[in-house]
Amino acid sequence: MALLREGRAFVPLRSVAEWMGADVSYRRGVITATRDTNVLVLAVGRDEASIDGRIRALDAPPFMAGSITFVPLRTFADAFGARVVYDPQRRVATIRDGGREAEYSAFDHKPGWLPYLGAWFAIQYPAHLRVVEREKSASGDGHDGVSFVAEDQTIELYVFSPQWRGESRWARPWQGEREMSRSRSAEGPRTRTQYIYQGPRGAYTRRFEQIVNTESNTNHYFGVRFTDARDPQQVESIYTRFKDSLEQYAD
Repeated sequence: MALLREGRAFVPLRSVAEWMGADVSYRRGVITATRDTNVLVLAVGRDEASIDGRIRALDAPPFMAGSITFVPLRTFADAFGARVVYDPQRRVATIRDGGREAEYSAFDHKPGWLPYLGAWFAIQYPAHLRVVEREKSASGDGHDGVSFVAEDQTIELYVFSPQWRGESRWARPWQGEREMSRSRSAEGPRTRTQYIYQGPRGAYTRRFEQIVNTESNTNHYFGVRFTDARDPQQVESIYTRFKDSLEQYAD
């Protein structure tokens, strides 16, 4: 996954360094990447880099999104003799190193949010949440179901979006929950069923909706769990933006 920012493609430091076989040290925002005799030094927010001791100006510096450090892909590749090709039609950045290559699907950078790429979908989530992958895809690599959870457990967002039909384990009743309400609406072949559950002793509220389309033989779920410590209006705003960002790649 790559982010497009200021006309440049950025990728997560750890993933590109691991693929390139570069050793990385990170200290107080300064990144030092080494492979064989090549050394690249970058700093978060600084518009210059050192490549083998030579200073090079950067159009756009490394930045943080949540706990992830993103580095300019082309600068990283150039430092170690690799090449980058960007296909704007497919929105894919390809890095080539010797006889190997890796592809990064590119997404527009949205401050405070990050993209997640599932087996058959992409979705944006708040950058401060951590990814918890749940249901593995039965029809491709990756996952059909995933949660995005706050470290203090005050909010969790969930999506389940398989290629066709599938079963969401997250949407099953949890131990000790009470069903507070259930509603259903239909429009043509599309049916939406909404549920609200409350946790034991009111510890949390869990809402989710199942959307079934009999014409395309598809179904998917959206869900949110939050505690009383969260402002319901803020939760609703986040949840709506999360749902609206879904891109389904196969129907």
